[in-house]
Amino acid sequence: FTKLLRFISRLDAIMSIVKALRASAKNQAKYSIPKFLKPEDGKPYLFAKKFWHPTLDPRKVVTNDIELGKSNRCIILTGANAGGKTTWMQAVVLIAVLAQTFGIVPASSAALTPFKAIISDTKSEGTIGAESLYENEVRKLVDITQTIQNLKADGGKHVLIGIDEPLKGSNNDQTDVAAFDAFAKLGAYDNAIIIV
Repeated sequence: FTKLLRFISRLDAIMSIVKALRASAKNQAKYSIPKFLKPEDGKPYLFAKKFWHPTLDPRKVVTNDIELGKSNRCIILTGANAGGKTTWMQAVVLIAVLAQTFGIVPASSAALTPFKAIISDTKSEGTIGAESLYENEVRKLVDITQTIQNLKADGGKHVLIGIDEPLKGSNNDQTDVAAFDAFAKLGAYDNAIIIV
């Protein structure tokens, strides 16, 4: 009975993927099947043409292109509040998540190396009576650094990191400098793609 349920669930997943591919064919924003690459130089790579966030209306969404890993592995997003930075970053992270779980991506085409770890953090909360928001975010950066180092030591396995407004729990002048310094150090690891 368990084998039958597994078969039915896999068939349902495949049918849902085909349905999404067919439905997107008539939209500006499309789904596609990504190409998985072997790392040429041991470094991670992610490319997507006309990618978009899958929770947005595919008939109205603005698509973007990205290529990370050949000449640039790190991006610092800047712009006005409510300008779409968080949505853009989430869409890039979702490319890797959806590619590696369902074999489909919200993009007209995509190619990537597999990632052993995908880390996304778009909101930090302080815990009452325990650590401050700033301490919470610093601890997360330490944990991320440890993950990158461990995977680097384990054969240079790849990491994709997306962090929205890091270290925003205190004085902006101090936290901006600290965040820049932290990500400059993280960016030195050639097994990671980092979006901040």
